[in-house]
Amino acid sequence: MAALVVIQLVTVVDLTMLLPLGPDLLAPLGVDAARLPLLIVAGALSAALAGLLGGGWLERAPRRRTMVGLLLALAAAGIGAAGAEGFGGVFLARLCAGAAGGQAGALGLVVLSEAVPESRRGRAVGAVMAANGLAAIGGVPLGLWLAQTLGWRAPFGLITLGAVLAALISAWAIPSSAARPAPLGSRFAPVAMPTARRALALGFLVAAASTLLTPNLSAFV
Repeated sequence: MAALVVIQLVTVVDLTMLLPLGPDLLAPLGVDAARLPLLIVAGALSAALAGLLGGGWLERAPRRRTMVGLLLALAAAGIGAAGAEGFGGVFLARLCAGAAGGQAGALGLVVLSEAVPESRRGRAVGAVMAANGLAAIGGVPLGLWLAQTLGWRAPFGLITLGAVLAALISAWAIPSSAARPAPLGSRFAPVAMPTARRALALGFLVAAASTLLTPNLSAFV
């Protein structure tokens, strides 16, 4: 359970840490702060596409090895962003980070559903998802403080260290088994449930509201 909480923290901080940076990140690159939302969208969109396209592969993959590989890919994306010399390099690194981090977060929930009995699953999911709130609360001021104190590359360095730490914990704590893949039609069956559709719509609205507002605040404050 602790390993899954750490994974959620790292993958969500990877996104939220960028939200307030604006001028601190883009001014040294010679880019207008209004382009920060492009970096946020790059990570979110690549995470969504990776989830849709990679779901079948993720279902068959060995849990431990796949999780470690995804987290190390997230760390590599952090190194790429920290070492980038222009906006294009940071943008490409964010695409890679979104794909790796999104898949790692999804795989963490899969591992949780397999490891925790159904009678305790709701409480376990709530505990792990609480990491999202902690990351959102702490990631924004932490990213801003690091950028203003140590430079714009520092937040990406912290993401790299966090991803490596999460990979080490996963190599020790995540089971290595892979579940038998479900039939293709059953994978999308939950979407037909009215409750699931309402939950997806609510999650979309909450995420859209925060990502529309927060990246643009730093340009005016």
